[in-house]
Amino acid sequence: MTLSIGIAQLDSATMEGFDQLLQRADQALYRAKAAGRDRVGS
Repeated sequence: MTLSIGIAQLDSATMEGFDQLLQRADQALYRAKAAGRDRVGS
């Protein structure tokens, strides 16, 4: 079993919405998957 994770941090100074935060986390996940197995993307 392998695990790849995408992490994004909420920046309250930018007034970012949940949708934008989720999109950045999703992009980080795909970067982690592209880098190989058992990775964390941020």
